[in-house]
Amino acid sequence: MFKNNRIDYKYIAEFTRFLKDMHLKGYKFGVVTGGGSIAREYISAASHFGATKVALDELAISITKSNARLVSLALGDLAYPNEVLDIDTAVLAIKEGYIPVMGGMVAGMTTDADAALLAESLNAHFINLTDVAGIYSGDPSQGVFDLYTHLSPEQLLNLAKEHDSRDPGVHFPLDLFACEIIRRSRIKTYVVDGRDLNNVKNILYMQPFKGTRID
Repeated sequence: MFKNNRIDYKYIAEFTRFLKDMHLKGYKFGVVTGGGSIAREYISAASHFGATKVALDELAISITKSNARLVSLALGDLAYPNEVLDIDTAVLAIKEGYIPVMGGMVAGMTTDADAALLAESLNAHFINLTDVAGIYSGDPSQGVFDLYTHLSPEQLLNLAKEHDSRDPGVHFPLDLFACEIIRRSRIKTYVVDGRDLNNVKNILYMQPFKGTRID
């Protein structure tokens, strides 16, 4: 949703158009928006004022909800008309033919965990759209690392235990709680670059794609 710390409205338009097109083809979606780079900027600023980690989490959640509202506006009539604050409402919205868009719910976990809970509730697949091609053996912004094309839920959980500190704004593809949910319910999960929507479409069509598959 963001490019150079600014809202990328062209991407949001492209993303919501993709959702609308695939919805017409019979696919059903629930969308959970993260905070992105803007939330990390807010967290960094608030940290200078001595904000507690709970306060930082709540600040980040407020940003995710603003992002969800923006995506809902771009979706138009397909978006659920009321604010989606919990999993039950999101499930109901999907059953009524809408595409619910929600932000974070609980301090201490990322929106990836919220999305995993939604997928678990629906017995659905979980597609995590991020700003890198998938899960790597190290931080791809810090050097050249191998892309994992496939991980078992147990392998994913071990990576999360190694890399996920749960500090507000930490940028690990999936937090520890999300990985626990994926493992306990064996949720088929994909981690891909969200900017390549044709690649995302390949997942829906069960075609080869670039990214990480977890099952």
